[in-house]
Amino acid sequence: MSENLATSPYFWVPGIGPSAQALQRLRALVRLPRRAMGEAWFMSEERRLFSGLMDEDPLRWRQDELDSALFELSSGPGSFGARREWLVWFGFLLPRAQTLIGDGKAPCFSGRWLHGALATATFVHCPDPGFPNLPLHVRRDLLDTLARTLFAAQHWNHGRVAPNPFFQPLGNSPHHGFYFDGGDALAASCLLVLKYLDAELIDGWLVSALGISDPNWRAAFVVWLAGSAPLIVDAAYPGRLSHSDQYPATWQHDHLIHAPTSPSTSDSAEISFIDPQRRHAFLSALRRQLDRSRLRRWQQELTASSDLLHGFDYARRQYETAAELVIERYGLS
Repeated sequence: MSENLATSPYFWVPGIGPSAQALQRLRALVRLPRRAMGEAWFMSEERRLFSGLMDEDPLRWRQDELDSALFELSSGPGSFGARREWLVWFGFLLPRAQTLIGDGKAPCFSGRWLHGALATATFVHCPDPGFPNLPLHVRRDLLDTLARTLFAAQHWNHGRVAPNPFFQPLGNSPHHGFYFDGGDALAASCLLVLKYLDAELIDGWLVSALGISDPNWRAAFVVWLAGSAPLIVDAAYPGRLSHSDQYPATWQHDHLIHAPTSPSTSDSAEISFIDPQRRHAFLSALRRQLDRSRLRRWQQELTASSDLLHGFDYARRQYETAAELVIERYGLS
């Protein structure tokens, strides 16, 4: 991949999902390791090895073993330091496990869980958004695969989110009835973009994200903005995210992502999950593109599209309060 292609504009378009070519390039980076990965946390004399993953074909993996391995390689570095073993296995698992999220052909490995776990593993093992010591294409290939998963064609129907078990912006709870979900795949995907996309490309990406016409998508995005304010406005790490039902914006294993213990800069205030340049680019773009008038118009369209839904009161109030919080926290006009 040339440098021009790696830094070309980046958009989210319903129906344009992960790039098969990018996924193949990521697969080619790391072959099957010679030794099975070992667990990070153990008290017995023998360390558990994930030998069932010693297979190039992910369809032969067991879900419980993959789940455990992703947790171990994401939780281990924070307590025991970076180990080549976990980094190599992360590089091997990342592109192959993505094919298990569910494309209508392969069995679905609890896609919502798996997508979030892969995002967390990426944030843990690639804390530097510049991807030092890796080929130029890797960062963009990651954005063209894992960050595009929720836009696969089978998840959309004429610009609206189609019913699917992986991603639903409008959920239904026995406690509240309908509610908007800004967490899981949506939250992880947005933060993959904010952390790794070049700052000068964030404005174009946000135009595409806010331009998606599905009223439920827009409402879930606003809920994500409300829940993610600590990361974007306050420069915090995911541990500051709330796990309340009001503004869901968390994803699988996000609590395993920690700030570096030995910051590379003397100014500790500059240590944040999303670097200052990208946060500032996002905030500037958001203030240009979103305002009280647009949020009110979305609310009207949302109400019109939900008139026939019983039990929509909570979702309607949720959007209204989220929109007010977003206006306040992000300084929208």
